[in-house]
Amino acid sequence: MSSLVIRNSLTKKKELFRPWKEDSKSVTCYICGPTVYDSAHVGHARNYLSFDTIRRILEGYFGFEVELQMNVTDVDDKIIKKSKELQEDFCTLSGRYEREFWEDLDKLNCLPPTYITRVTDYIPEIINFIEKLVERGYAYEAGGSVYFDVQTFTQAGFKYGQLEQTSVGDIERLMEGEGSWASQQARLEKKSAGDFALWKRSQEDEPGWSSPWGYGRPGWHVECSTMASCIFGSHVDMHCGGEDLRFPHHENEIAQSEAYFEKNEWVKFFLHSGHLHIEGLKMSKSLKNFITIRSILERYTPRQLRLFILQHHYAARMNYSEQGMQEAVNVEKFFAEFFRNFFALEREYKKHGKFLGGRKFRESGLCMEFRKRKEEIHEAFCDDFDTPAVIRSLQALVKTTNLYIQTETNNDMDITLMRNIVRYVTKILTILGLGRPSSEESGFWDEVPLQKSSNEEFINGLIDIFVDLRDRIRGLLIPLLKQWQKKSFNAEMSRSDYDSESIFVCVLIHIIIFLFRIARFFSEELDACFESFKEKIWLLKDNEDLQAESKKLFVSFRSQQSHETEKCLDELLNLLVKDIESLLTTEMCISKTSGIVSGLYRIKTVVFQFVKWTFNFFQEFSVIKVSQEDLKSFLSHFLQFLETDEESEMKRQLLLATMEWLPRQFVHLAKCVVEELDDIRDKKLIEYGIRIEDSGKGSRWKIEDPEELKREMVAKAQQESAKLEEKKKRQEEAQKRLLEELNRGRVPPGEMFKQGDWQGHFSKYDADGVPTHDIENNEIPKSQRKKLIKEYEKQRKLHEKYLHSMNKF
Repeated sequence: MSSLVIRNSLTKKKELFRPWKEDSKSVTCYICGPTVYDSAHVGHARNYLSFDTIRRILEGYFGFEVELQMNVTDVDDKIIKKSKELQEDFCTLSGRYEREFWEDLDKLNCLPPTYITRVTDYIPEIINFIEKLVERGYAYEAGGSVYFDVQTFTQAGFKYGQLEQTSVGDIERLMEGEGSWASQQARLEKKSAGDFALWKRSQEDEPGWSSPWGYGRPGWHVECSTMASCIFGSHVDMHCGGEDLRFPHHENEIAQSEAYFEKNEWVKFFLHSGHLHIEGLKMSKSLKNFITIRSILERYTPRQLRLFILQHHYAARMNYSEQGMQEAVNVEKFFAEFFRNFFALEREYKKHGKFLGGRKFRESGLCMEFRKRKEEIHEAFCDDFDTPAVIRSLQALVKTTNLYIQTETNNDMDITLMRNIVRYVTKILTILGLGRPSSEESGFWDEVPLQKSSNEEFINGLIDIFVDLRDRIRGLLIPLLKQWQKKSFNAEMSRSDYDSESIFVCVLIHIIIFLFRIARFFSEELDACFESFKEKIWLLKDNEDLQAESKKLFVSFRSQQSHETEKCLDELLNLLVKDIESLLTTEMCISKTSGIVSGLYRIKTVVFQFVKWTFNFFQEFSVIKVSQEDLKSFLSHFLQFLETDEESEMKRQLLLATMEWLPRQFVHLAKCVVEELDDIRDKKLIEYGIRIEDSGKGSRWKIEDPEELKREMVAKAQQESAKLEEKKKRQEEAQKRLLEELNRGRVPPGEMFKQGDWQGHFSKYDADGVPTHDIENNEIPKSQRKKLIKEYEKQRKLHEKYLHSMNKF
């Protein structure tokens, strides 16, 4: 496999990465830190997130141990200037912005440096460093300041301009590196314009420290060389910083350090992050496109910002834009949804106790894709930390896995393979600073889903119970509502999920009690023994002969077509009524018993339609609770039904009315329950970050950000409101057009040419009222006559429509 190669700014080419110490897994790395005089901006975020990612890759993927040192420039010309403007002590100012800087990096999930070195803590070491350069002739004192002698350095055999040779003579850039010290006086003090300050004399109102050359403060470049040397010695494996620091800052660091140690190659690898622009322009306060890290994090998450930066190679120029950030948001959602879908699928497998092993050779295509993407990601990491290529390969792997989940059935899926893919994706995202800190968990690091909490089994089980119950209720009620809407009361409902025993209990207990509730209204004596009768009914469940016969009939009931269903249910009701007769006879001796049973036989012809349609609903909600008034209304239909002749039209109408009345009693309840279930899904559960996705295969729940779910629901409500408003608008416009048409249609077609805009244009008309001559009694030409006839036909149709609308009232 490939080994890590890095583009070295010193050599301008990619080189195999090896630390100074051969075969060592320890890497020393120095990164230029902030000058703390203002809030950190998106350029800082790009720089530090890029090198934080490189550090994570070196440690998490390649197995190196990185010692990272970062400096903090807490005294500088910019800090002094800002403190004077605010009339604030420079230490207080720099301390405040430094705290803000570390808070920002912590929010961005940047790993803390191994060593943090501040300029004000290293003043003695900086003075000693400069003294040594002066002693060796590489620096000279002038007017209380000390300058590095570039000419002496190059004459000693060292090279100046290793990073950017073309900029060595660029005096303007050299002066930028000197800050406010680039005064005319300082230029006169230097031996050469290319020399740079190591120690700057301070004015009385400026901070400073005593030194062999007088009261002053360190130059910008020397602080990094000194502090890096104090921690790492004469060699540094890797030095990182922004592209804008390449010259003169890093160039001067190299010169100072090599002169101090009198050795070439102070740094083995120099890495520079690319320039950052805002919407195509260089970031500048004057252009009002200066964006702080804190302002970005008010609109986007740290992970979204990191994803945006990761989609650019660290050394490439990066353009910050709202479009680019939105793309990063979409990438985050893409990975997050992948994790949530897998968590939900994994829960379903565990809930049903499915074996989690692999399936022999079945997933060879997904396995090959997995291997291919892992190889691509390895090559991308090895090729100068190519994070954009890593993200693309991860996305491709996730897309293929999603397609696999969509195309395979639950029984054919290899959950173990998918789990390994999820863990790998999590591992790579974690290496990039996006995933979880623990390798034992999957998903993103700032999500703490319920399934990973300490009471995982309890919470998962609780949610599963609720979702399963909700699915069963919806499965019963939604088909009921659809059938009601279609006015189809004979349609079969799916019973494949019910075993014969549970169906037997449902039919035997609930139908008998339902029939008895009807029957007891024929006799006050039956009403008196209702409770005792119910107890007798429940004893029937232990009657083995009755169970066997009922189960056999019900198996037939389930398997037959619709025309056989009536016969099966009829036989079952006959069996049940027979047992009712037996129970009634033993319960009390009354003369009306036989008549009651006879009435039940007649009733069952209609009841089976109702039972066939709603018996699943009975099973879920136990005994049906019907009010006395509803039952009396129901019985009033049947009393009339029983008293009419067999073939009468009245009997047919009563039968239809009864069949419509029965399901109507449950439709309102069904709608209320379904609405309540949807309310739980859409309002109550999102407060806890639980999303339920309903489908024909059942519901699936996921854990998400509650605020994101709320925003989605608000957007959904707004869309629904907009749709309703648009529908209302269309209806109003249609109504308006209709009224306009009806208003035009009020005029009979034979009268239209004699009034309105037509009035005064014609002198003669035919029998229908269509003009034949104009006002000057000239015969109307055939072409014009055809147009008039066409107008006549339009008005005739409008008038007919108008008359039809009037007839409705």
